[in-house]
Amino acid sequence: MKRTLKYLLDQGFIDNDNFSKLNSFIEERPLSIFWHIRILLYLGVTLIATSFGILIYENIDTIGHLSIVSIIGLTSIACFVYAFKKVPEFSVEKIESSNPWFDYIVLLGTLLFLTFEGYLQFQYSIFGERYGLATLLPAIVLFGIAYRFDHLGVLSLGITLFCSWLGISLTPKSLFTENDFSTTSLVITGILLSVILIGAGYFTIRKGFKRHFHFTYYNFGLHLGAVAILAAGFNFNYGWSWMLLISPLILFAYWYAQTYKSFYFLLFGLGYAYIAVSYIVVEAFIGLDSDYIFSAYLLMAYFIGTSIYAIKFLRSSHKQMTEDAGV
Repeated sequence: MKRTLKYLLDQGFIDNDNFSKLNSFIEERPLSIFWHIRILLYLGVTLIATSFGILIYENIDTIGHLSIVSIIGLTSIACFVYAFKKVPEFSVEKIESSNPWFDYIVLLGTLLFLTFEGYLQFQYSIFGERYGLATLLPAIVLFGIAYRFDHLGVLSLGITLFCSWLGISLTPKSLFTENDFSTTSLVITGILLSVILIGAGYFTIRKGFKRHFHFTYYNFGLHLGAVAILAAGFNFNYGWSWMLLISPLILFAYWYAQTYKSFYFLLFGLGYAYIAVSYIVVEAFIGLDSDYIFSAYLLMAYFIGTSIYAIKFLRSSHKQMTEDAGV
């Protein structure tokens, strides 16, 4: 904003007096702590749910299994009883929370429900050896909670559980570290899941049914599909052909970034495209029967040149999106 004011002053659109007033207003305006409080509240809910786990672990011999599972279950039920009393009437559009605590109580109830279900499975084997059922049923419940209470956090948990049911771990860290994408079946599963998630996002927009959920579906679909395809390119023969398969995802990310002015999608779309193109370029240089030192210099020039261009492109795109958004 200050640069904009300085530009307006330099171009003569405003005089020094107006510049001083506007500059003082920007510097002295109240600072919003909305997101700081939201982060603290989400952190608090996570700590409460975690403390239940620690309490159970350290006192399991003295409290007793039945008491522990009862406390967790009743607390979760109490959260959802409160949520059902306070939730507005269902709507296909986004509904506003009835009070500032509503979303956090729903999240706490959901986390405790998962703890409750996991505890029952671990201690009493309520699903026996049908481990798929132990993840699919909670996933279905979480999708229901997400849509009824209009909760994006619970929707993310539901998608993660659904992917776990198909054998894919989908947290930001485990997506890269705990999935064995060296097997064809898991790669195909990852790609199909990506198509399903992106399709679900498209459906929410097309049908106007909780259309604000589309970003969550698109986000999971983009990362899951891109990681699966890149992993296949690195692990399987004819890696370049797998790398070409990522093109539709890159075009999708670029389309979304331009349509919804999302720098996030532009950044990751460019990042995945850069990895795929660089892989093909490096493979091509390795296959050339030429001087290794000369090839190394060419590769170095390629990475330096493309990196500079990518940074300039991202900076100009971010500036353009910021101006279009009127920030």
